[in-house]
Order: sequence, then C-alpha cells, then structure tokens
Amino acid sequence: MPLQRLFVRRDSRMFSQLPPEDAVSLVGTFLTQAQFQVFTVGPYQLHAEQFFQKLGLRRAMDIWVSRQDGAAVVTAEISATLGDTEAAVGLIGAIIYLPLAVAVGAFSYIDYEQDANALLMSMWGYLASSGPRSSAQEAPQERRCGNCGLALDPDARFCKRCGAQVAEQTGSAPV
Repeated sequence: MPLQRLFVRRDSRMFSQLPPEDAVSLVGTFLTQAQFQVFTVGPYQLHAEQFFQKLGLRRAMDIWVSRQDGAAVVTAEISATLGDTEAAVGLIGAIIYLPLAVAVGAFSYIDYEQDANALLMSMWGYLASSGPRSSAQEAPQERRCGNCGLALDPDARFCKRCGAQVAEQTGSAPV
C-alpha cells in the first residue's frame, strides 16, 4: 500500500489518425515494452505499474482513451509513490544523514520529473508515429528502455538517453 504520492503529472493529446481501440492497444504495447506491468481496467482504460529502480519508488500510469469526432483522445497520468518499505529505508537514512537526505531527495525529485516527462514524450511520439492499423496487423516489436521508455537499438546494452542497463529479452526475435 503506498504511503505517499510524491509526484503526479497529467497530460492529454488527440490523435486524429487513430481509432480509440487502436490507441488503447498501442499504449498497452508501449508500456509493456517499457517493462511496466499493465492491467486493463475497462475497454478504454489501462493501469500500469513499475518499480523505478533508479530512485527506489513505484511509478504508476493511468491511461484513459475517449472518442472525439472519430479520433482518440488519450489522457495519461503518471505518478510516483513511496511505499512502506521505501519509506522505512528513507526514514533511517534521514535520521542518520538528514542534510544529505534532504539534498538527495530534492535531486531525486528533479531526476524523477525529468524521467517521467521523457517517458510521456516517448509515448506521445510512439502514438503519433503509428498510423491506422487493421486488426490483423500487429504493433511493431521493438524494445524500449524500462527506465525512460526510449526505443532501443536491437543490440543495445544500455539506454542512450538515461544510461540504464537494458534487460535481456527472452524468446525468439520477430520475423
């Protein structure tokens, strides 16, 4: 159970080339490739969560897709939460190293905000570059950084944007 919601950012974009059903599917694909655990809440709503290893926080994304004049309007809310375990570790650190903990906390918040903004911009770019798809057509199979969501080169071991080590994918490569 989250102890405190530390950061919330909400943004909304319209994609005239995408029907809402395709937008939901593409967002789910993007978040899965970015190593989020994705849950379908409703036909036009997704919830995704990920442990943000860089800062020791949990980040969550809630996505709502609506139809407006045949286009998809995608609203995304990204947030960071501090759970009980993370809070206990932070409290011990704060007691022992209070001045350092305050400085690291301020830096971490700025760092988290930049990574959250980069993830949202990557998602908007992914949706904007995807045209209408037929139901038989699958979303492109590309790897994404689990930290910031950037599309990765096929042989990448580290992300070009944030420097995070790339988790190896198992299974066969798409043909």
